[in-house]
Amino acid sequence: MADSTAKKLESPSAQAGGTAAVSSKVANRKKLGEMLVEKQLLRAGELSAAVKRAEHDKIPLGTYLVSEGLISDVDMARVLAEQLEMEYEDLSRKVVSADVLKSMRPDVIREYSILPFA
Repeated sequence: MADSTAKKLESPSAQAGGTAAVSSKVANRKKLGEMLVEKQLLRAGELSAAVKRAEHDKIPLGTYLVSEGLISDVDMARVLAEQLEMEYEDLSRKVVSADVLKSMRPDVIREYSILPFA
C-alpha cells in the first residue's frame, strides 16, 4: 500500500495537520437540536427543556430525547447521519448473506460495531 493511501486510511487526528481540518468541520456542523427543530421533529421549547435536563443528567442530548420518547430512534439516526454527512441505511429490511458475514472476523465486527452487507 502506498504511503499516501495508508495515510488516508488513518484517522484524521492521527494524520499530521489533520486535526485542524477536522476541528474546522466539526465547528461548522449544525447542532443536533437545531436540526431537529428545523425538521419539525421537536419544538423549540421542548429542545430547551431537554438540553437542560440532558446536561443535568450528564447524558448526550440524543440519548435523552430517545429515552424520553421525544424522538424516535429512527428519526434520531436519520438526523445524526445527516449531521455527520453520512448515508442512512435502514438495515431492518436488509438480509445479510452468509458469504458476506464470513468476509470479516467476528472479533472485528464486535470491536468496531460494524456489519458488512451487500
